[in-house]
Amino acid sequence: MRTLQELDFLLGVADVARTGALRFRWAGSDRFEAPAPEGVPSIVHVRRLLDASDRTLRTAEAEADLRLLLATGRLNLRPVGAGADR
Repeated sequence: MRTLQELDFLLGVADVARTGALRFRWAGSDRFEAPAPEGVPSIVHVRRLLDASDRTLRTAEAEADLRLLLATGRLNLRPVGAGADR
């Protein structure tokens, strides 16, 4: 296993959520290195997240609700999100 470098972490962020609007690709390539939906943070609909949270607080959650809530924060870290206005 190789040691992760700073560039590995930078490329792990989804293009749509990267602060500074930087996108990376190799010279001569048309493919960007972190196209959505790859990378972090994961894209979730706020309404779905709130509804799943409400059901969990009422102990009426389904397995899918728990999967959604647990997947939002990866590796037991504080959940991170990015918003977009459509």
